[in-house]
Amino acid sequence: MGGSGTRCGPEWIAAVRAHDLPSLHTFINGLERDCAAVAAGLALPRSSGVVEVLLAS
Repeated sequence: MGGSGTRCGPEWIAAVRAHDLPSLHTFINGLERDCAAVAAGLALPRSSGVVEVLLAS
């Protein structure tokens, strides 16, 4: 799946892949490409939100 072997929601990913939902397939492809970052973003107490807002402005 990508990343450091972490699994990014295998049950719902399989359910989405079983249906004709191209936009969600694209979203899932991104999750799987960087599964470690997704898992870290959900598990760690730190956030880069402020940095991202500053870079976007």
